[in-house]
Amino acid sequence: MALYHDLAARIESITTERWSTRAGLVVPKSDDVALAGGGVTMSATMLYADLADSTLLATRFDPRVAAMVIKLFLGPTCDIIRYHQGHIRSFDGDRVMGVFVGPNQEQRAVSAAMHIFYAVHELMRPALDRHVPGLRQAGYLMSHGVGIDRSDVMATRAGIRRSNDLVWIGRAPNVAAKLSAIRTDPYGTHITGTVFGGLFDPATLVYAVDGQSLWEVVPWPDAPTPDTHFILRSRWMLRPPTGSLLRGLV
Repeated sequence: MALYHDLAARIESITTERWSTRAGLVVPKSDDVALAGGGVTMSATMLYADLADSTLLATRFDPRVAAMVIKLFLGPTCDIIRYHQGHIRSFDGDRVMGVFVGPNQEQRAVSAAMHIFYAVHELMRPALDRHVPGLRQAGYLMSHGVGIDRSDVMATRAGIRRSNDLVWIGRAPNVAAKLSAIRTDPYGTHITGTVFGGLFDPATLVYAVDGQSLWEVVPWPDAPTPDTHFILRSRWMLRPPTGSLLRGLV
């Protein structure tokens, strides 16, 4: 069959298929969702962690060096997300998405973000300075952004048989991805008011030991929704695995 007819048939199939959605309590894998009209709905906190300046890496350095830096960022970041009972469900180049569901999901996601902040500044940067000092000398300094939001979402499968993946529909995945792209050093973590409202442990994630707030409320000119015109940002980090507060970046 010619490609044109294949495309026409697929478009007709997708636009007329019957949907069968169900509520979920656990984060689904691709095989858990029907390819034709399947969907799983849930309330979830979505975390996106994005490595900054990957274009600089790809265009100015040896591909092996660029690959090493990206792996250095993604590997420990995934470890941290899983440590906080998050689920890795998507990679996009130098960016990873974690899904948190169940009790304390906002708390766990924000703790993960602050552990990622620590890992980048206190572990990854020194490792690069030791093993690849030419990176900093050439103007590259590892930095990142983490964005977090919570909303009702739906996971569905997109693609074709034997070549498909989950797609996440809802406010949280879109807003979290956009928040992770904000670059306002030294602020590495950006969250929505919805996420902040779910933080139940002021002693570690809201206030420092001296009573100083760990968060600043700032306008978001590029907000994609009316309820995200103001967001919160933090320059603070947590040292894993104890969760003890280290310090804020200035």
